[in-house]
Amino acid sequence: MILIGLCGTIGAGKGTVSEYLIKKYGFKVITMGDIVREACKEEGQEPNRENCQKLQRERVRKHGKDYWTRKVTETVKKNKWERAIFDGVRYPIDAELPKKVFREKYVVILVDADSKIRFGRLKKRGRVGDPETYKQFLEQERKEKEFFSLDKTLKMKDYVLYNNGDLKVLYKETDKVMSKLGVNS
Repeated sequence: MILIGLCGTIGAGKGTVSEYLIKKYGFKVITMGDIVREACKEEGQEPNRENCQKLQRERVRKHGKDYWTRKVTETVKKNKWERAIFDGVRYPIDAELPKKVFREKYVVILVDADSKIRFGRLKKRGRVGDPETYKQFLEQERKEKEFFSLDKTLKMKDYVLYNNGDLKVLYKETDKVMSKLGVNS
């Protein structure tokens, strides 16, 4: 069994790495958003952004800041996934708690790239809410790092994948990490 915590900066390519691990290595993926949306449905609520954020805050207030991360680890255990990705590791607890539960079977992989490259990717994808200017991009990144204590989380990485080149290079680097972890395709 292996659980990979995938973290990284905005536009670094976390989704690309996740998709590659799913296709080539047969990983299952779980996100915090999946867990929250499912909880909304269980409460009989429409799983829209507003309801999900409200439920997130309520559960954290009632059960502690590690509540949702515990739900992720419980889901992985319940499903008995041999290969799983926790996509969207942001808070330090997202890196710490699974390490306590899964020990050496949990690794954090940081996906990163040069800020100008990442900004270019955001411009190409054109997602609503993405920053328009490089200055706005840097400000958004600063706010997210502060809000999530992301710098602390990023320091907890076990491996780094730099995504400054083409996809072949990223995939090759990903394969090297999988080899080090003893994961075969």
